[in-house]
Amino acid sequence: MRKKLLLLALSALMILLPLLGCGGGGASDVDLDLSRMNPNMRYAEITQVTQTPDKYVGKTARLVGYFRPYPDGDKNGTYTTDRIALEMPDQAGCCAAVVEFVLKDPEGASLPAVGTEVIVEGTLETYTQDGLTRCQFVDATMRKAH
Repeated sequence: MRKKLLLLALSALMILLPLLGCGGGGASDVDLDLSRMNPNMRYAEITQVTQTPDKYVGKTARLVGYFRPYPDGDKNGTYTTDRIALEMPDQAGCCAAVVEFVLKDPEGASLPAVGTEVIVEGTLETYTQDGLTRCQFVDATMRKAH
């Protein structure tokens, strides 16, 4: 009986340790911190967020990925600083989730080179475009990952 309890306690600890991350388990300023996950887990989690956004609307997230500008819609090859995209590939690089962000301060934004690894924090909201529900993170901040 005692071995079973010890085994159960160790199993629970092994499950909970990855959730604590490297920061010692302190309180986070975000609801969902994908920056501490490996690429496969990030890809899986952000796919879950985009497929079931109602469970995540209003939650803040910290994501890491590669900066991609978002076309401004006039098809002349320019980009907007109001909205950015974050590409989050899996470990193998065969699949990637692309997430939209609306920067908190687009006028003051200094955009990095395309493909730069960045960390973005924002609050999830949804909107409808062409009859489809889409996700975006608003009031977002962005910084280089390294």
